[in-house]
Amino acid sequence: EYSKYLWIRKALPATMELVFIFQKPYAPMPAAKKRKDGTKRTHAEWAESNNFKWYTEDTLPKEWK
Repeated sequence: EYSKYLWIRKALPATMELVFIFQKPYAPMPAAKKRKDGTKRTHAEWAESNNFKWYTEDTLPKEWK
């Protein structure tokens, strides 16, 4: 399901950027498989590994509020 965001980013003009706002960035992704250590991939980890910027309500730039 998350691969659609990679396609959306490719379709955007070079002057636009897809940015995520997560309510709970460190919550596990719903379809994530468990790792050997028992944890699951989080939304923040996915965004960072795919070079997306992400924020929470508390970390949004002031000019966006």
